[in-house]
Amino acid sequence: MNEMLKDRELVIQDIFKCIYNNVLAFNLVRSPLFVQTLKSVSEYGKGLKSPTYHEVRVSYLKKAVDNIQACLEKYKVEWKK
Repeated sequence: MNEMLKDRELVIQDIFKCIYNNVLAFNLVRSPLFVQTLKSVSEYGKGLKSPTYHEVRVSYLKKAVDNIQACLEKYKVEWKK
């Protein structure tokens, strides 16, 4: 049990270093999206490669924008009626 707490301490230190060094709001840790992110990473397990700058800035951003546009399309059709 003591070993588990020690491992958690190291992980929490990495998280707070990331938050502090990137000047992120402390409220980030209250975000359901942050909690879901940590859950997803832990479920993936060891060996997860972080996304590249290009993936975050281009590939996945485009997918997110396309998804939002598709969701808005049904409202645009209704609005035109």
